[in-house]
Amino acid sequence: MNREIPLQIPLDDVTLEARLAPGGGDARTLWLIGHPHPLYGGSMDNDVVLAVQQAVLTHGDAALRWNSRGVGRSTGRHGHGLTEAEDVLGLLDLFARGAGTPLDLGAGLNLSLPVHAVGLAGYSFGAWVALRALALGARPPSVMLVSPPLDFMAPDGLDPPSVPCLITLGDRDELCSQATLHRWLSGRREDPGLMVRIIRGADHFYSGRQPALVETVRDFLVYPL
Repeated sequence: MNREIPLQIPLDDVTLEARLAPGGGDARTLWLIGHPHPLYGGSMDNDVVLAVQQAVLTHGDAALRWNSRGVGRSTGRHGHGLTEAEDVLGLLDLFARGAGTPLDLGAGLNLSLPVHAVGLAGYSFGAWVALRALALGARPPSVMLVSPPLDFMAPDGLDPPSVPCLITLGDRDELCSQATLHRWLSGRREDPGLMVRIIRGADHFYSGRQPALVETVRDFLVYPL
């Protein structure tokens, strides 16, 4: 795995623990990768988060994974996905402003990221938070939603992304059925910018199927959307 830089990222009212993998010298995109539900043990060290990170890095892009409020060394308290979505807005704004220029992360830490765009990814709860951030006005150039838990956290008021988007789902997913996903996507299923991939034999946790997830993410990253 690429070298990671440990960070404590100050936002308006919270400081988030994070790990930044800068990627290759010609990285084009920095992907922000959200983790599963913290009340069920989710953190940035989750295996599926690391699998998405692996796919991003092998493609040559950069990746940032972080602990949401109250997880690990992140300050604050769990906000049921609402304050977490506001934090995603803050991260997108911070790193978009820093793309290609020195970025002041406080405590005397400055980074220069040779990227041109900041994409948004999330797994499970992290995917729901990404959708909430989009509803609040986030405008990343592309999005990856890994197993959005639509049967566990209702997507009321949350529309499918209007930007190029990958959605992955296991055919044995316990928290989102294919029928629920297809109903939610009913108005966008013919959109050429939408890539939906059902991974055979995968449950919500991609047990034993993480290599297939890595390949699916890599396919999306090279797809000419």
